Amino acid sequence: MPHAPSDTTTLTILSEELARVILDDVNNPDISTNHLVCKATSFIDCTLSRTHTIEGLSIETAPILQSVLNHAPCEHGRRYIACAIIWCGPNEQKLVELANDLVKFLLLPFFRASKNISPPTSKTSSPALLTTQQVLDTIEHNTPASFRPLLETRQNEECAIIRKLPNSSLGTRSAHITKPSFAKEDDSDDTNFAIHRPFQATWNIIHHYANISLDVLQDRIDSPENGILMSIDMHRAFEKFEWCLIPTGQPSEYTVKWLTELPLAIFVLLGRPVVTFADDSSNSIPLPKPEYLALHAAIAHILHETRLGEYFETIAAYFFPNSSTIPWKKFNDTDFLLRAALMNHNPHIHNNV
Repeated sequence: MPHAPSDTTTLTILSEELARVILDDVNNPDISTNHLVCKATSFIDCTLSRTHTIEGLSIETAPILQSVLNHAPCEHGRRYIACAIIWCGPNEQKLVELANDLVKFLLLPFFRASKNISPPTSKTSSPALLTTQQVLDTIEHNTPASFRPLLETRQNEECAIIRKLPNSSLGTRSAHITKPSFAKEDDSDDTNFAIHRPFQATWNIIHHYANISLDVLQDRIDSPENGILMSIDMHRAFEKFEWCLIPTGQPSEYTVKWLTELPLAIFVLLGRPVVTFADDSSNSIPLPKPEYLALHAAIAHILHETRLGEYFETIAAYFFPNSSTIPWKKFNDTDFLLRAALMNHNPHIHNNV
């Protein structure tokens, strides 16, 4: 079982010893996933109170950890989060740091596909950062021009979710399931490790949480397996995590799950409640990768269940009212926490959250 750290531990996030301890337990077949989850839940319930909040935010820590655990996209990811929580053990501060890192380096980057500039504070959220750094050194930064044409060919130029009426046209977009900006650092200053380290931390968390290999993260971000052709409205809602795809158990078949109170009107009228992906060409174009869809669904559930998505939207709408997207340099860790603190001290804004 994972060993609880002492208050005097000197292990750092780059420690291979720490990575070995956590990942050995993650991969230990003699420890059941249910046992790990129950033990982790017990630590959350017994150690954290409603007074523990995410740094700079009026968001409770315990629901974040529980939601990330409950909605892990795969068994490996659930074991990974459970072992990280158990490693923190009864140490309140370490559990809070772990939740902080999951917000800053997993949930917030997915919400705005942005980068952050301060390194993780928890030693357990990203246990093998050094290995991740080495693998990601050679990432290519150019999205291939063939991305959309391949999706159009695979899907016969039709939205995967919305049926097209006869003799009508439906504008479509080529949607990345996982945003390519995760694999495209701002490398204008290669000597600034403060910029590169958080990027690697995010990928490292994704690697363990979604059980996606680092080679896939590096080479396949712009592959058709990370893309879906969909209508403009559905694409916009997908990027806002308003809906996700849940596997039915049949190959390449998913149900559309809406996390908002009401689905879009176009979906009510023309939507496919069950989506089956197929290659309509003879070119063997890859279908959407289940791991990417599972990760998107996990993030969507967490953002809605914890209300972090609503919270982020409130901050973004207040400080960037005329922009649908936010430049990452204006929404990094330090800047975001400052704006959140200002919002928390403004009763008018705070009451709307």
